[in-house]
Amino acid sequence: MCVWCEKYADGYQRWYFNPANYARKLYKIRKEEAEAAGAEGGPLTAGGMALLTDELLQAWDKKDYATIDRIKQDVERVSWAAHFGQVVTLEDTLKVIDLIYPIAIMTCLCRRSMLGLPDEENFTCIGMGAGMYKWERWPNNYRGGVQFLDDQALQAAGLIQRSGTPAMWWMGAPMKIDDQPVGVIAVQSYRHDVGYTPRDLELLGFVATHIATAIGRRRAALALRTAYLELERRVAERTRELALANESLRQQISAREGMERQLKHQALHDSLTGLPNRQYLLDRLVAAMSQHAAQPERLFAVLFLDLDRFKVINDSEGHLVGDALLREAARRIGECVRSPDTLARLGGDEFAVLLERIRSIEDVIHVAERIMQVLDRPFLVEGRELHSSASVGIAMVQPHYHSAEEILRDADAAMYRAKADGRKRFALFDENLRQVAQQRLELERELRRGLAEARFIPYYQPIVSLGNGAVLGYETLLRWRRGDGEVLAPGAFLGLAEETGLIEEIDWRMYACALHDLARIVPRHAYVTVNLSPRHLLAPDFAGRFLELVEAQRALPSRVCVEVTEGALIDRKDVARAALETLHRAGVRIVLDDFGTGYSALSYLQHFPLHGLKIDRSFASMLEGGGAGRSGSRPIIRAIVAMANSLDLEVVGEGIETEEQRQALWTLGVRQGQGYHFGRPAPLEHWLAQSTVDAS
Repeated sequence: MCVWCEKYADGYQRWYFNPANYARKLYKIRKEEAEAAGAEGGPLTAGGMALLTDELLQAWDKKDYATIDRIKQDVERVSWAAHFGQVVTLEDTLKVIDLIYPIAIMTCLCRRSMLGLPDEENFTCIGMGAGMYKWERWPNNYRGGVQFLDDQALQAAGLIQRSGTPAMWWMGAPMKIDDQPVGVIAVQSYRHDVGYTPRDLELLGFVATHIATAIGRRRAALALRTAYLELERRVAERTRELALANESLRQQISAREGMERQLKHQALHDSLTGLPNRQYLLDRLVAAMSQHAAQPERLFAVLFLDLDRFKVINDSEGHLVGDALLREAARRIGECVRSPDTLARLGGDEFAVLLERIRSIEDVIHVAERIMQVLDRPFLVEGRELHSSASVGIAMVQPHYHSAEEILRDADAAMYRAKADGRKRFALFDENLRQVAQQRLELERELRRGLAEARFIPYYQPIVSLGNGAVLGYETLLRWRRGDGEVLAPGAFLGLAEETGLIEEIDWRMYACALHDLARIVPRHAYVTVNLSPRHLLAPDFAGRFLELVEAQRALPSRVCVEVTEGALIDRKDVARAALETLHRAGVRIVLDDFGTGYSALSYLQHFPLHGLKIDRSFASMLEGGGAGRSGSRPIIRAIVAMANSLDLEVVGEGIETEEQRQALWTLGVRQGQGYHFGRPAPLEHWLAQSTVDAS
């Protein structure tokens, strides 16, 4: 079989035609092509053209190979001439055609376009040995023809390929699945006496059909198996992807849960000690109250602890030492608490313990005493031996409690009672404390109402020259006029105001009133002083806000004086100094109040921009009589005055209540003073009226 038939095996079909007429027609076409190319005659292509007679066919049927060889020699000239491109005359061609009247022109499917055969014609071929191909056709009036070709010429033209021993006979049939060729089944014979018949071809076609069917089934089975394997592969791959996605999702969920747990822990625990915080304790108190409501015999109590002298240690040793002390205190308290109980840090140096499942108040007192004992032992922190103690307030569960905050509030009140009684002790919240607590709540409500109704007013006390009594300025003092008309001094409400945070708003109201009244104060050169608390002095925006208020009230900064205590300068000295220097540059006077008590650090006089200082009232009170106090205070006052004069600072004596005290201070070099001897604190209208009387 030629290479083209091998490539296009689906073209093996039967082909019916009139060979003589077609040969003449084909010659005419080839002649016209040759004439157009400038050649004479017409070539017959070796791609498949041959002219054979019935004699050749009969010789073929009789296996008369001698006759076949003779006829082959008669037409060999025409075939070879066509193969090698030689020109054949019309007479030569017609001679062959006239002699061989039953003519068949055959070709393979791959050469049909060369011969101009119609595409709709189908054919099949039977090979007959080397160089011979028998083309069978099966019309009703059957006539056969054979084409003799030189296999060497075809091989040289690249139309066929040879391998092995040349066959004498060849027969093939296509194999198709769904009208698509899948191969060819072929048989060969290497003997002249063993040939093939149309019946053999039909049988071969039947076998080819069954083989194609089997191949189709096998292919279908393989395709199904391949599809199953592909499906399993995809399922396995998708399963792996889902497993990886699930694992990734589990990791994300685990990470999110870990973050949530961490955030929840941070929200409910103290970062310094790791103990539960106030919110955690309140949640536990709510749960304990619910259990007590269901089972009244399940008692619980709250211990409110405060470390004594912690502020002194923290201020003197530093915050790092203070933090270490708090951690050690938390560890010691934790050793005194059972596992069902809750120890929490509420903030600063305050701790609280929730004791559950107690039998009586004796159990609570026992725990409180044990805590005080362990905290009374020395603390060794960073090589330093520190001493502290604890004041403990106790509140037992009572039927009238409706919230956790109420229990914690009462325990806090009991703790303050313990501190007031001398510290390093515990106190039980009882009815007396309840009344005090109720009074504090009522006082707090009145404070808020008084602030809203502008009932906090300034009183003024004059600062005079001890030589002639002339008024130099006024100190602004806070007073609270209650709804019933009673006027309270700061001692009655200042502590609660600081505890509730109302003092800041009250102070700013006093600043505004004093600066507003400055325009009415006489004499016109007199100044007004206001007291600054540490809370204000350490605020980053205090100086700017205060100067804005001075400008808004159209007050001269030179007539404004602020008083600060030594305690206000201890914490964050750099912040306090920056604020005071801002005020100093603006022209505001700065005076150190209550000098001679507390630390009385001389470094304050150098590092802070001061205009003067006030000697504490305790020195003036000791100047009367002839006791040891009189003789002891005079040298101190004389030294303070000498130091102030050397630093160019004014000195004001406070608490002057008698003429004897005034004269003694004048003798010691003090030139300014204030006290009841010159006038008690009073509203501005009182001093305006007094100045009018003096002028008249």
